[in-house]
Amino acid sequence: MEAMVNRVKDHPALYVYELYDEPAAGLFASLAHTKEWLARHDPNHAAWVNLLPTYANNEQLGVKGEIIRAYWEHVRLFGEIYRPAFLTYDHYQFQNGGDTSHYLLNLGIIRQNASALGVPFFNGVQACTWRPGQAASPSAPRIPGPDEMRYLVYTTAAYGAHGIYYYVYCHRGHEGSIVSTNGTPDVKYEVIKTLNREFIAIAKELSPLKFVGAYQQGLQAPGTTPYCEQALLKLTPETPIAELKPGQELTDTTLVTRFEAPGRSTHLMVVNLDYRRDRKIHVKAPTSAERFNAQDRSWSSVGPSFDLALTRGSGVLLRLVR
Repeated sequence: MEAMVNRVKDHPALYVYELYDEPAAGLFASLAHTKEWLARHDPNHAAWVNLLPTYANNEQLGVKGEIIRAYWEHVRLFGEIYRPAFLTYDHYQFQNGGDTSHYLLNLGIIRQNASALGVPFFNGVQACTWRPGQAASPSAPRIPGPDEMRYLVYTTAAYGAHGIYYYVYCHRGHEGSIVSTNGTPDVKYEVIKTLNREFIAIAKELSPLKFVGAYQQGLQAPGTTPYCEQALLKLTPETPIAELKPGQELTDTTLVTRFEAPGRSTHLMVVNLDYRRDRKIHVKAPTSAERFNAQDRSWSSVGPSFDLALTRGSGVLLRLVR
């Protein structure tokens, strides 16, 4: 391994060393040992271990018990034993038969653990199907379109992630990837180019701030907090709170996340979780507010009462005037 590290460590294309994808908890100690060895031989590049999603089973997690509690413990043990410089995981919820319900729960678990560890986190999201030709199978992954990709990018940004990555950019045996194996860009390609720029602009605004909470008006996915006064914004029309059923999409549902820091304005992300329909929402803020333009990175005043026209799956960053 030392010969390999010496061969690549000064190459400009090297970003990180991927040690393991989705390890069980029993491997954390040995991976930590490898990470420490790499740090001594190449202190300029991090070691990357990507974590499992919430739909992993107990054997995959290496932790016994009820699966969501086991997942919490899996992530906690990773932080305690491996001591990462950053957290990453992936969660793929788009299926032919509907969406699985734990995407926001998983995002929240990683967000809370990253905050507890004081490290950034990155979200790996679905951009294709790896089971081509199985469109008739309800449990097979479907190919997400531009609107689903916008939903993934803006929910990731809303939870304060420092980065996002896509499965998969291009790979044989996959269908609907961002670029096909013959080099032809998918319809998502240009959309994701724009979304990436918007994500970076929002992440730079939020990265110095502390994540306070995520509040959901409308259908309630597992692990989410029903909309309450802690969200600070009054939204109309008020969508009734109801439980999200398996396979159901987040129709007419809004996410608000809140960020604070001493001496800084309160920042709030408002996201349309409905990736099938554009929505118009009226917002009443406790003080005058400003809206962030993620394309030119400018702020403009919108006052204490204003309308937001949110395209399918999109979001807006606001800050309250102090």
